[in-house]
Amino acid sequence: MPDTAHALGLATFLPDERTDPQKSARAAGHYLRSLFDKFGSWPLALAAYNAGEGRVSRLLASRGATDFAGVSSALPAETRMYVPKVCALVAIRTGTVL
Repeated sequence: MPDTAHALGLATFLPDERTDPQKSARAAGHYLRSLFDKFGSWPLALAAYNAGEGRVSRLLASRGATDFAGVSSALPAETRMYVPKVCALVAIRTGTVL
């Protein structure tokens, strides 16, 4: 998203640095790390990355939830599928369960 890109120091207009693999990957890594620091779990960080940190924060608060399972049913289908896919990929590639 443009606002997130700007907050991460990426230009979005001529040139659009989101299309630069090195710059966008570095920014995505920093953003994911900040989301992990905020939410305390990789599944929640991934959900916030995909669906928006505001949405995930609001769902956690309104449901009194503390984990992805507690909010997943209220997230968009795309996010409900995205989080387990990424977690599974990490587990397969590294042997680490998120």
